Amino acid sequence: MWIPLVLVSRLKRVCAAFAGRDSVPAPSAQTSARGETNTRLVHALVACLDRLDPDEDAAAQASDALASSGVSRIDPVGEPFDRTYHRAQGRVDTDDPGRDWTVAGTVIAGWTREEAVLRPAEVWVYRLAQDASRS
Repeated sequence: MWIPLVLVSRLKRVCAAFAGRDSVPAPSAQTSARGETNTRLVHALVACLDRLDPDEDAAAQASDALASSGVSRIDPVGEPFDRTYHRAQGRVDTDDPGRDWTVAGTVIAGWTREEAVLRPAEVWVYRLAQDASRS
């Protein structure tokens, strides 16, 4: 995916600021306003990461900036499906009862901050094929 150089440059500056390498002026002296700004910034970085190639340097910097502030990526392939952290986007039939209700693939990664879900991962879920469940 091609991204204009000016956007990549701006993303790098935002990542650096978010990681605390540069000072970012708070919109006000109130803690709640600062927290709201940080939340908007986290959501903006997550949206940028959705559009970047994971192998790009800017994506790595954004991921590092998010990790340093307690934000973790949810990429749950092989884990049991959990509605708290995952949003099912489709099903994949399986003949293996051990795979029933496990995550087959990730459509869009999810994100958590500490224990709060910022965005659930959008996933494909293994389901036992109808004829396999009758055996």
